[in-house]
Amino acid sequence: MHREAIKETIGYLSTFYKADPPALEALASLCFEGKVAKGKDLQPIAHTCRTIYIVVEGLLRIYYFKNGIDITESFE
Repeated sequence: MHREAIKETIGYLSTFYKADPPALEALASLCFEGKVAKGKDLQPIAHTCRTIYIVVEGLLRIYYFKNGIDITESFE
């Protein structure tokens, strides 16, 4: 993740929960930038998501398959 986006996100989260600077630094150290090519899956289907994703640029589509049909649940 872009360093500026990390700062902005932590600043936003800090409006809900006040944490001391070492905790915020620890949180920032867990953040990283990743890029996903257009049309590729960010999270594999049928896997439990244990990650928080922050989209800095672009769009995401949440979808699933039911009876062989691709169903779009939402765009983020």
